[in-house]
Amino acid sequence: MTTNERIREVRTTLGKQQGEFAKEIGIKANTLSMIETGKNPATEQTIKLICKAFGVSEKWLRNGKGSMFDPASEKTVPEEELLRIYRELLPVTRKIAIDNIKSLLEAQKSLTGNK
Repeated sequence: MTTNERIREVRTTLGKQQGEFAKEIGIKANTLSMIETGKNPATEQTIKLICKAFGVSEKWLRNGKGSMFDPASEKTVPEEELLRIYRELLPVTRKIAIDNIKSLLEAQKSLTGNK
């Protein structure tokens, strides 16, 4: 997987559209599109901005080694941490985690009266 492909993976993992992701790092959506498709390489500045803005591990973004998100980053949000932990689970444990989260959601709905 190339750096360009890993950039797309970061964006989709965060559930962001190209325009939103690009705006958050200060580039145009069409520039991001050219990077993601491999038509243009990601600049040093773009790589640094992605890492800073989203708590992405620069080592992972550049060469695919380690985890996508830097656990030491102050930008790591609960959703990103949840994804990082989930990826480390075995398939059988992932199913248990999903079932537990569903149970928590049902309990929350019961407590709040939301169906």
